[in-house]
Formats: sequence, C-alpha cells, structure tokens
Amino acid sequence: MRISTRGPETADLTLRAASRVRRLFATRLSARQRGALTRLARCATQSGTRVFLVGGVVRDLLLGRPVRDLDLAVEGDARELARRVGGRRQIHEAFGTATVECGRGLIADLASMRRERYRSPAALPDVGPGTLQEDLARRDFALNTLAVPLGGSGPLGLIDPFGGLDDIRRKRVRVLHERSFIDDPTRAFRAVRFAAELGFELERRTARLLRDGVGFVDLLSAARLRRELTYTLGCGRPGRAVRLLVRFGLLETVAPGLRPPRNAAICVARLPRLVRWLREGSPSDPPVVWAVALALLLRTVEGETVRQALGRLQPDRGVRRAVLDALEADRRLPRALARPGLRPSRIHAVCRRHGTEALLAVLAGGPPPKIRAAVRCYLATLRDVRADVRGADLLRAGLPPGPSIARALDAALAAKLDGLAPRRRDQLRVALASSGRP
Repeated sequence: MRISTRGPETADLTLRAASRVRRLFATRLSARQRGALTRLARCATQSGTRVFLVGGVVRDLLLGRPVRDLDLAVEGDARELARRVGGRRQIHEAFGTATVECGRGLIADLASMRRERYRSPAALPDVGPGTLQEDLARRDFALNTLAVPLGGSGPLGLIDPFGGLDDIRRKRVRVLHERSFIDDPTRAFRAVRFAAELGFELERRTARLLRDGVGFVDLLSAARLRRELTYTLGCGRPGRAVRLLVRFGLLETVAPGLRPPRNAAICVARLPRLVRWLREGSPSDPPVVWAVALALLLRTVEGETVRQALGRLQPDRGVRRAVLDALEADRRLPRALARPGLRPSRIHAVCRRHGTEALLAVLAGGPPPKIRAAVRCYLATLRDVRADVRGADLLRAGLPPGPSIARALDAALAAKLDGLAPRRRDQLRVALASSGRP
C-alpha cells in the first residue's frame, strides 16, 4: 500500500513492518493507550480523514522506551477531529492543533499536517497546510520522521521516508538537510539532548553542520535559548549532555568564555540520582533541576561571566536567586561545616540559610564525606524539625515583642536538635534563659 502525497520532492511512503508494529502496539502500549488510538482512528474514518501516530512516540516504541502522551498528525482539520472525539479538550484555533484528554491523565496532541518555510535564520517558520510527506520533512531529525497510520482495528504499518529506522538501528542522530541548524538553531540543543538521552552519536555530517551553525544560536531570543538549555540540562543523562555542549561550543553561546570546571559533567551526572532521593523524602518540594545544573557549570568562572550568562538567559527571579545562592553555598558552606564537633544545631543553622537547589549543588559537587553527610542529614531530617514552643508562648511568659522572640525560638530549636530539651517545657526554659529571663 502506498500513501499518495503532493510535495516538492518524492519520498518513499510505502507501508512496511506491519506485523512488527502491531506487536509493539500490543506489548508496549497500555490498554488505555490502545483504546484511545482506536477511538481516534474510528472518528477520523467517520469524518473521511486519516490520522497518523508520529515522531517521538514511534521512535520510543521502537526503542522500548516508555510512551506517555500521544502525538498524532491529522490529514485535515485536527480541531474538528478533536470535537468529534469529545471529552475534555483544548482547541488551539490559531495553530490548527488540539489537545484531547483520553481519560485519567492520558493526553493526545492532534496537529493538522503542515509544511514550514524559514524566511531567515532563527526566525519562526511560515506555516501552511501540507501533506504527510511535507509534515514529516519539516521535523528535526530522521529518527523523528517515522509515522504509523491508524485504522479502526489498529496500526496499518510503518512509514519511514527518510531512513529513520536505519538511524535508530545504527544509534545515530542525523539532520534532514544542510540548513537545518541555520533555519532553527534550537536544533543544536535538541541534537545534543537526543544523543545524550538515547545514548546515540551524531552522524558525521550532522556534527559538521552543527559546528558550522553554532554562531546562529546568537540569533535566538532569551526565551528560546533558555527553554532548550532547560530541557537539555534536565534530560535523563545530563552528564553526557554537558560533555556534548562543551564539545560543540554551545555553552559559549550562553556567555563568551564560559568553560565549566573539568569535572562539571561528573557533577551534573549526579543530579538525577540526588533528585530522586530528595523527592522520595520531600515530594512536595521539587527542586528546579536546571538551576542546579547551571550553577554547577558556573562554579569556577569569573563573576562577569556569571552576569553575562544570567543576562543572556534572563531566567525568572526565582531561578536567578537559586543560581546565585548555589554559587555562594559552594564557596561558604563547606568551610562552615568543616569545624570539629559538629552538632545538629550547627548543621541546621548553616544549611537553612540556603535553598534546596543550593544544597543539591553542594552535594553534586562532590564534597568531602563529612560535608556530604551533614547536608544530607539536614535535607532528610533536620530541616523539618520545629521547636515545640511558639512566639505566643514567649509573649505570655512576659518576653517583649521584637528580635528577642526570634532569638529565643532559635535557642529552643537548637536545644531540641541537640537533644538537650526534648520536651516543650524544657524548650520554653531554654528560650527564656537565652533572653535573660528565669
């Protein structure tokens, strides 16, 4: 079976590997995912159109990676198909796309097939209706150009017009054309991210084109650059991503002269494990991972380079504060925790001055065992300890309002942390004594 298309070039859109694709659907998609795709395909058939599972979903199916949300290309009006499917949906009229909730958090993103044309380097593309061939040809890398047409009874096979299946087998990332990184410089970061995340290598021509196109990254807005760097530093294998960012000179597009410490990749590689550990104990306090990674890249650079990097990325106030806090913690906290006879109250007093991201950066930086144990102890237990007395208790005991209340509460907490005042009445006595009251 051949899908007819009208496009500027002819590509092989022959269906293949149908039995393998059906087996992948049966073994690697959940029953809920299969049901959602069948429902979408039947609605498309009833409306006289066709729908295709495309891009990263197909790639991840072939690689045995988890599939979460579903990305589909619609031959025709994706918005109308979303209305036919029903249920909770969000229609994006201006972009010809829609998001449909297929039950219990399963999301299907529908997009009308389109073609793209770039008027100038790094500009957003001009978009118009397109064929399946044109829709696949506009994508970033060949491994993301695979498509599976859906019928009412399931997948009909695999469409592979640009050799994406061969790239997956050969574990390589390959662009589709010479101007790929010029038209859209964000693809440079995506190339690094895919290579790092999947454990692939950049195809030789692609690596050359990336090096030649690095200068066009300067044309990206702060928002686009920040988004790509966020995704790249937050990927599952950030250490390998950092090595590739350094190798291709992409970090120097953030700030001239930004050369991270030699062990930066090792430090950043520790983050996923540290974040999992932290989330197990504090699921309600998720850290901003890319802020931690950025701080680790800036640990040893000059202050002016730090200012240039933050000026180029223009992160929000919270991220900016987290990065600067992490850099300060890296300088001061190890010395403050290196004193002999370290009590829990001392650990608490030192660590509470810094946010979660700063403390994660210290841990990822590979401090001496004593420092590492102290910071982990604070994050795991000490930071959640509270004194059993309150300011109101001290006011009723005759302490005047003002800074003395805060100092007295700190004294009560320190005594509790060190095991010197386990009960409330003991803590009250310590608090009052610290302020000169009997």
